[in-house]
Amino acid sequence: MGGETAARVSTGTTPARPNDQMNEILMSLTSLEPKPIAELSAPEARKQPSPVDAVKARLKKEGKRTTPEPVDRVVNRAIPTYDASPRALANLANAVVVSTHYRQAPGHKFPAAHQDSVAAYKWTLANAKSLKGDPKRVAVAGESAGGNLR
Repeated sequence: MGGETAARVSTGTTPARPNDQMNEILMSLTSLEPKPIAELSAPEARKQPSPVDAVKARLKKEGKRTTPEPVDRVVNRAIPTYDASPRALANLANAVVVSTHYRQAPGHKFPAAHQDSVAAYKWTLANAKSLKGDPKRVAVAGESAGGNLR
């Protein structure tokens, strides 16, 4: 940074640290290496769905377990573009993954995307047991702009 000093802002609280189990999941995400948007071909980049419903969830479940599994809700606008990460997360973490769409500007004004994200989170909590997931073990993640909606 060429002699610049980064300012440190105190929030008055100690940042949360992931526990060992969550840290393993986070570390496994680095090995997924999904194709960056900048490397997508034009046809790949144009394969973005236009859902009628504001929040459309696609569930991915790999493997079977008799005990409740962790549930990860991934905020993701372009499900086909970002399909690799939720699929790999489901496989590697043996988790139920709920990948959601959200409404975007300029067609939908703020706070539409945030409202959709909160609605999807509440839906995930309410339906985790029916998905054979554990509502007390829900994690939220996102990629690209969806990462800001967590």
